[in-house]
Amino acid sequence: MGHTKDLWTRPVTRGSKDRVRTARYGKGKRWLACWLNPNNEEKTKAFARKEDANAHWRDMESDRDRGEYHDPTAGKVLLDTIAQRWLTLIEPALDPNSIIEYRRRYTLHVKPKFGARRVDSIRPTDVQAHLAALSAGGMSASLVGSVCSVIQGVLDVALADTLIKSNPARTKIVKRPKGEEKRPTAWSNDRVFRIVDGHPEHLRALALTCALTGLRQGEMFGLSEEDVDFDAGLIRVNRQIKRLGKHFVFALPKSDLTRTVPLSSAAAQALRLHIVQYPPTPEILPWEKPAGRPVAHRILFRWRDGRHIRASDFNERVWKPALVLAGVIPPPERAKSGRLLHGRQTESGMHQLRHFYASLMLAGGVGINELAGYLGHKDVATTLKWYSHMLADSHTRARAALDGPLFKPRSVSRNSDGTEGHPQSATG
Repeated sequence: MGHTKDLWTRPVTRGSKDRVRTARYGKGKRWLACWLNPNNEEKTKAFARKEDANAHWRDMESDRDRGEYHDPTAGKVLLDTIAQRWLTLIEPALDPNSIIEYRRRYTLHVKPKFGARRVDSIRPTDVQAHLAALSAGGMSASLVGSVCSVIQGVLDVALADTLIKSNPARTKIVKRPKGEEKRPTAWSNDRVFRIVDGHPEHLRALALTCALTGLRQGEMFGLSEEDVDFDAGLIRVNRQIKRLGKHFVFALPKSDLTRTVPLSSAAAQALRLHIVQYPPTPEILPWEKPAGRPVAHRILFRWRDGRHIRASDFNERVWKPALVLAGVIPPPERAKSGRLLHGRQTESGMHQLRHFYASLMLAGGVGINELAGYLGHKDVATTLKWYSHMLADSHTRARAALDGPLFKPRSVSRNSDGTEGHPQSATG
């Protein structure tokens, strides 16, 4: 049974109504609320007023009886402690690259602000103010949204462990920034051909095949000889080369979705010639994780020194120079160190070849469901989000349907006096 204890006085003798001062008289808060938690353990909290102490222990026992008990001292745990627990919990369910990204987001953008804070001290306004500051500092909406997800995930663990009563990052106050929806534009055939020609000879087939298959960059780097079926006219997209921190691994394509895409005659011709000129050799990398089992594949594209291609090196040493030669971006500027630096290109990455492929497929009448499969999208909604604006104009399609064979216009007959008679079918 809960009760309130006087810390400043005590009975003269047991059961006596007369009281004497204790050594604590006049020091600190006088009234101590005492109650039992769900584990039948006594908990206490001091108050300056007796009325507040009485109300507190009654509330605690009432919450306990309703099954809604929350330990008022539990929230003293620091957010960083809970964050490490959260990262450990999510690791088995995510691929290694996602774990690396979550750790980076937490270390760079959450820990400096909230890591040393008690979880019960964090308010919705604190979270929203932090997200707003990140946005004001130039961080993209998608990245700010990712930081928000990290904060929400960590505080979800605190909530599950009853360290807090509610998650302050999941309230109406906290709003993810909405980035501007930028629909991709398809490059012209001429631009794509100029960019392909701007690649060094041993990587020219890579660029052309990417434009004619829609493979992602990592999938192109991981494409092997055994994946290409020239007889069936197909490419089987079974893996990618992925960077995990300082390591590189073979891994399944994005969302773990393998797929098969058609191989055009132009891409087949380019790959046949490439294989003759640059015979593939086995590349051995761990599977999925740096400590994963080693697997070997005869990948088609490498550096001249025989190493597998690394995305950052490719983008700076091959892709951007090809864009310069094609007139897409300006020439690089020389830094004080003497190094040539290209400007940041947000809408001229290799992914543009994937957009080019999607535009070709839609222009050729390929259905949106088929295109989703060829692109390796998890659902058609993703494909529609990115490429619905590339579909043929709906009014044009409607007119074509009305003028098609399912509807025949009817002619109007004329009476002898020139007035309109009954409509007649167009076929008589």
